Amino acid sequence: MMNVDVFEALGVIGVAFLVTYALRGLPFVVLSRWRDTPVLRRLAVLMPVGVMVILVVFTMRDIDFTAASRWVPMVAGIAATALIHWWKQNTLVSMIVGVFVYWFVELLTV
Repeated sequence: MMNVDVFEALGVIGVAFLVTYALRGLPFVVLSRWRDTPVLRRLAVLMPVGVMVILVVFTMRDIDFTAASRWVPMVAGIAATALIHWWKQNTLVSMIVGVFVYWFVELLTV
């Protein structure tokens, strides 16, 4: 068993805390100068859509399309999420409805 000095452990934890805090705060400090630029406004519009597209592609990349029980629930959940979001413009509601549609369709296809 290793004997670790309490002050050494606290030092490591303190350094990890400072590095984590600095890395999380740095983007806010850097971007504060560019807050009202057209580039940042454009990114604010495009980033959420881009992240959702990446998540959908990542989720569906390994689907076995030969078995309907594998792809139908995912496509139904994604379609429900997209339709509810288009209709209500509420991300939380659309995600919850999409998850429930996925679960329900998956229960039906088992």
